[in-house]
Amino acid sequence: MDTNSDRSTWARQRRNLVTVSLALGIYGLAGGQINSVTLGGGGVVLETPDTILLIAHLSWLYLVWRYWLYSREGHAEVQRVVENYFQSSDCYQRLVQDEINKFQSESGIKYAEGWQQAAIEDDDQSEFHAIPIEESIRKYWFSRTLVLEVHNPSGEFHPDRKEVELPFLRYEFCVAIAGLRAALGHHLVSDIYVPYAVGTFPAFAVVWQWLYV
Repeated sequence: MDTNSDRSTWARQRRNLVTVSLALGIYGLAGGQINSVTLGGGGVVLETPDTILLIAHLSWLYLVWRYWLYSREGHAEVQRVVENYFQSSDCYQRLVQDEINKFQSESGIKYAEGWQQAAIEDDDQSEFHAIPIEESIRKYWFSRTLVLEVHNPSGEFHPDRKEVELPFLRYEFCVAIAGLRAALGHHLVSDIYVPYAVGTFPAFAVVWQWLYV
């Protein structure tokens, strides 16, 4: 959704999906029935109005598909928002900071930074630059592994890579908290995903009628 045209098209798909979903959902839950449909001042009478409902629900499925197509870029943006909330959260930092500190000590990064800091104290014109550590998470079914790496062209750091198994449930709890914070604190999450929630309304109404009516 980089251009105004893309955004307006996405907004139109969103509006269409929400409108049709609410209409079909309310119709189904309120026990709506169509006995007959007359068109053209009585010239055309539809004796099987259920066909109209079938077409309406097929149209609803089409609108869900169209909205998904136009929202795919938004899905990636939401993932970036949630990732930023996650990585900056206290929950995640508490989970990984001890391991990062251990890696700095074991590899000699702290020693190198300490030497740099000492050199700076003797030269006011210098600036301290922390040696960057690359963090990534490798995911399997029920496994979350923290991978720590440092750029090591001269071989001064050993080890220059470390893998640490993180507690799965605690990690996923941090992810869930970050997702909740993003949903409550960033408009993009609700803009993208609320229409999907509303879009389930017709399906819920059909199931409701099938079970209880």
